[in-house]
Amino acid sequence: MSLNYELHGVYVISIMDFVFDDTGEHYYHTVELKNQNNQVFYDKLKFVYLELPKFYKKDSDLESNFDKWLYLLKNFEEMPSVLQERIFRRVFKMTEYMALPKNDQMKYDQDVKRFRDYANTLKTKKEEGIEIGEKRGERKAIIKTAKKLLSMGFKVQKVVEATGLTILEVETLISNSRRD
Repeated sequence: MSLNYELHGVYVISIMDFVFDDTGEHYYHTVELKNQNNQVFYDKLKFVYLELPKFYKKDSDLESNFDKWLYLLKNFEEMPSVLQERIFRRVFKMTEYMALPKNDQMKYDQDVKRFRDYANTLKTKKEEGIEIGEKRGERKAIIKTAKKLLSMGFKVQKVVEATGLTILEVETLISNSRRD
């Protein structure tokens, strides 16, 4: 009985700040293991080596996201103007956070939690306010309908059935309209 396992690919990516000996001018190397017959041992197992000192592209020469990532890794001191995509801005924000002392990271996390709690409280209160406003608007529409039905000569019981108001509420509308 042979078992056929569906294995996922494994990629080992090494980002190096030094240069291999005798690898030429290329900065990107993909290495695969071969068996004794010089055949690729497993096509889903690869080792990728990136020699950053050999990456010489300037910001104006960047052609792909891969180039941008390598440029970012090599020029990590400050946010290059060419890397304005959201993902690169997020990377720099994360590095700023990671550079903080642990105590400052904890204070920052507490501040963020406090801010999110406050923002969620405001959102909840806003939603509750909208709900109350909608109910008041519905109530005004129901009362307006009840007054219209009464002015058309409908009996109190029919107005109660049509609007969902209580008998006391409809009678209050009648007595208030007599005062006006």
